[in-house]
Amino acid sequence: RICFSRKVKEYGESDSNAADYYDSMCSVLAWAVFGFAVFGVAWGCFRQLGFLVAASFGAGVLAMGGAFAGNLCCTLTFLRLSQRLWKIDAGAHSLAAIGPAVLADTAVLNASDLIVTTHVRLLKMELFEKQAVDFAIWGSASILSVAEVEYADIFTGMLAEANMIKRVEGFNFEGNMGFSGWIENKKVLFGQRELMINHGVRVPSRDFEKTRLTANSEEVFPRVQYVAADGVLVAMFILGYKPVLKVQRALAVLQKNRLNLLILSRDTTLSGGFVGNLYELDSASVNVVPHNNGALWEVAAAAPSGVFFSDQLFGIKTILSDAKKTQNVATAAMFVQSVGLLFGVGMLIYLLCCGDFALASGINILGYHFLWSLLCLLVLGVWGL
Repeated sequence: RICFSRKVKEYGESDSNAADYYDSMCSVLAWAVFGFAVFGVAWGCFRQLGFLVAASFGAGVLAMGGAFAGNLCCTLTFLRLSQRLWKIDAGAHSLAAIGPAVLADTAVLNASDLIVTTHVRLLKMELFEKQAVDFAIWGSASILSVAEVEYADIFTGMLAEANMIKRVEGFNFEGNMGFSGWIENKKVLFGQRELMINHGVRVPSRDFEKTRLTANSEEVFPRVQYVAADGVLVAMFILGYKPVLKVQRALAVLQKNRLNLLILSRDTTLSGGFVGNLYELDSASVNVVPHNNGALWEVAAAAPSGVFFSDQLFGIKTILSDAKKTQNVATAAMFVQSVGLLFGVGMLIYLLCCGDFALASGINILGYHFLWSLLCLLVLGVWGL
């Protein structure tokens, strides 16, 4: 099961009216109590105690079965979850809406949630064509602006004027190697060394790359990208990445809950291994796919939604990490309340059958409900409401 997000124009499409497990359980209990009430009336008539007394038996059973705490367990649990969600501008319609999150084993995120421009910088630019420094910058900026990769601002920010970005024709995503396109009748390539080799462009040796990376060892996570024009290598860029601390903490929570990550990225050169190393994650649990994955978005468009948030990463993190705990707390408290309800009804039926009407007074019924409600609140507190 995959947990993903999609943009909505208005808040409303949801599972808010869907009956969850707890609603179904209450429905079953209500019918059970009603059956006991009918039995109480029938018993009174059978004992020939009169219709009013028999009706009182039934009313007593209904009073015992209708706990004044009602859905206290589910309501308070959902209230606490909602309070945590509102702190990050998120929310959920109901417990039914977050139910599927308990079964999720994969979270879909955007690369822009992980790769933040302020934490990416250009460490070094190595020119292979001495007179091509201007082209290396505006050519790369033009290609990356069309690709809309997360670090495009680094190159566009080096331009003196915005109109220096040229029109790109025939733009193409070159698999997981990079991008290509035509700029002023020149075939421009931007990406990894594999892209250059695939198009017959001569690139430096691996040892050459290593010497340049070692010289910039202050950055823990460097990446090498090349730009070429008409089959000639123009420049090599070394980009340095730093993890975002709050993002790293959020991803650690997701991995602690044994969730795989599926990252939608416009940067096809980004790999799951690199993201895993950057954020100290198990690389085997991280996969990067193109942002325009049609099959995935078809599933997303058809899936019901009941959770909304403004920040994708932290919204999904809170929902997925709290969903299981919320369900466990609600289930435990609901179980305690149900046991108390059925035990109380059974005890009342026993007293009525024995003819001990004094103990079945309204005050005793209210007191019994009060004690069991306190026990439910205690369960909620112990489980971390």
